[in-house]
Amino acid sequence: MAGPAWRARPHVLDRRCIAHTEAWESSAALDRHFGAPENRRALGSLDAVHAAVAQGDCDLGLLPLESSQEGMVNRSHDLLFAGGVKVVGELLHETGDGPASPACVRFGLIAPPEHPADALDDRLMVAVVLPERTGSLADLLRPLARRDIAIGHWCARPARRDGWHYRFHFTLCAPADSEDVRRALQDAATQCRELRLLGRFRAARLA
Repeated sequence: MAGPAWRARPHVLDRRCIAHTEAWESSAALDRHFGAPENRRALGSLDAVHAAVAQGDCDLGLLPLESSQEGMVNRSHDLLFAGGVKVVGELLHETGDGPASPACVRFGLIAPPEHPADALDDRLMVAVVLPERTGSLADLLRPLARRDIAIGHWCARPARRDGWHYRFHFTLCAPADSEDVRRALQDAATQCRELRLLGRFRAARLA
């Protein structure tokens, strides 16, 4: 079984307080990546993890974003869209009964909005609300395709506003500070009712 894989800036892991939920993470993965248990705060829900970071009670938090067996973790994506935090790192943890039935969970490391960015970030997490018109999704994707910017993880969530609007959350696989990404997002924003940046980070890979 492959172990956890982590990509984040070293100073991120030096922070003192990490909020997490015991329901998702194994103690071995937490020990390996975040040090002694006294540096961690186990909370009862994903909402509590988000609140602890947004309110400044913890420096960082760990939210499950996606499971290879169950798909996207909807509540985590709703909390990211609610604001007060941003994604600054990614963790992949493989579990399962053996090689024949592996399961992988992707986590996002969240921090307050003022957390510094890194020039080596190669993933950008974005959320958009599209207008109700034929072809709006194609119009959104066209500026990305023109610049050969790939989309990684993708999910749809109800926008919880008038009509049948949906939010789309996706990850751009490209250097976050590149001119191509800047221009593509600028063009894409003209096709959206709303566009939000939810975070940027370096991609994690399983060994």
